[in-house]
Amino acid sequence: LYRAYKHKFLLESKDISPIYGRLSLAGIDPVLKITGKKDAFCIEVLNGRGSFYLNKFTDDDFKICDRIEISEEKIQGSIKNQSDIIEETERSKRKNIAQVIRILLKKFEVGSKSFLGLYGALSYDFIRLFEDIGGDNPENDTNDFTLSLYDTFLFFDHLKQTNEIIVYRNNTQEAKKDIEAIKKEITENRNNKILYNITNAKFELEKNEYKSLVELAKKYAADGELFEVVFSNILKAEFKGDPFGLYLKYRDTNPSPYLFYFDLGGEQLVGASPEMMVRCENNIVSLRPISGTAKIGNDPIEDHENMLSLLSDPKERAELDMLIDLGRNDLSRVCEPGIQITDYRFVEKYSRVMHTVAHLSGKLRKGYTAL
Repeated sequence: LYRAYKHKFLLESKDISPIYGRLSLAGIDPVLKITGKKDAFCIEVLNGRGSFYLNKFTDDDFKICDRIEISEEKIQGSIKNQSDIIEETERSKRKNIAQVIRILLKKFEVGSKSFLGLYGALSYDFIRLFEDIGGDNPENDTNDFTLSLYDTFLFFDHLKQTNEIIVYRNNTQEAKKDIEAIKKEITENRNNKILYNITNAKFELEKNEYKSLVELAKKYAADGELFEVVFSNILKAEFKGDPFGLYLKYRDTNPSPYLFYFDLGGEQLVGASPEMMVRCENNIVSLRPISGTAKIGNDPIEDHENMLSLLSDPKERAELDMLIDLGRNDLSRVCEPGIQITDYRFVEKYSRVMHTVAHLSGKLRKGYTAL
């Protein structure tokens, strides 16, 4: 199906516990695209149905904006970042372009559970809209956020071996017509081989440069200057062919609970993570920090020994405890008092490693949303 559409996404799991891997969701043919960078934002129509959604907005919806232009094809404007809010609990309500996301979510709010909503990505620099973190911020062409409003989905239940096409339309007749068209597309099209080629792959930091950073971090930690740091090393390469092929390769090499493929139109995002970053469902906010790692053994006995070694390692325990403290601090900003900790140092097994995890949860305070 994915070849027929410029914008699409896939969320799935592989080779893990049924508690994670039961459901998959694909989205195709969204109606609106919402992008923002620094002080500027744009909401643009992606297809014929998009006009219906865009026409729901008026100037009154964008009173927060410093500049606004509304046409038949797009809404664009700017919001100057208000950086004088210091209180941690209020910082997420800062006046900036991210508030446009809130405007969209409020406009198309659905009371009961629904797939209709915004799917896409927030960049690392999104944080700069809310936190004055300082440091170098090199110029780049990556948006602070790129999100699309989807109204067409394929939903898979792997336990029941069923799948559904779910569409949101103005009337039943239109919905049935579009569902039949998608069914026809699925049955008539056969995948050709997915080809891609990667050349000139190179890390930004050489091995010795990276090692020297680790030595420096150990010194700073010993001196009490820092207690946590993660050095990244960017891998760049020239890519030709179909990005979905790279996703399928990644999926086989690194099967995970949280696999994702996003085609945002002009760029693609591929990922595989063992960790749920944050979830908000029925006003319950959950974090599931992961820290502490051991290899999967060659047999059940070696597996058991590795697990006991992992659970008795004070360094691995201290690492997870640190993440739990950070998570409790984050949740306490937006939740009612009383953060729950369950599954403490629960061992989860993946394709090649096992990790210790914990589960943190709290009830969202009134006046706060998932965003």
